[in-house]
Amino acid sequence: MPLFIKTETIKDIFLSKINLKKKVIKEHINWVRNLKKENINIVSGYLVDKHKKAGGGGILFIESDTYKNAEDILLNDPMIKNNLVNWELHEWINIL
Repeated sequence: MPLFIKTETIKDIFLSKINLKKKVIKEHINWVRNLKKENINIVSGYLVDKHKKAGGGGILFIESDTYKNAEDILLNDPMIKNNLVNWELHEWINIL
């Protein structure tokens, strides 16, 4: 099944709104957990630098039969629904 990758960065306007970020991130984690319970192959995390400091953005991997279906699922992501992030979705093409 095709693999899709969502990359995201938190919008500058929300960087200082720590309580809102924490709330939406908690909702995002629960959303991912619920998708896993529905047997959707999905993982989500964030990037850190060599000092383990966050700020490099987030990445989500999801298996889906089509780009459209992956996008439809992701449009329900609380990070997207709350307009907290700039994001892109791409299909992974494995060459090996």
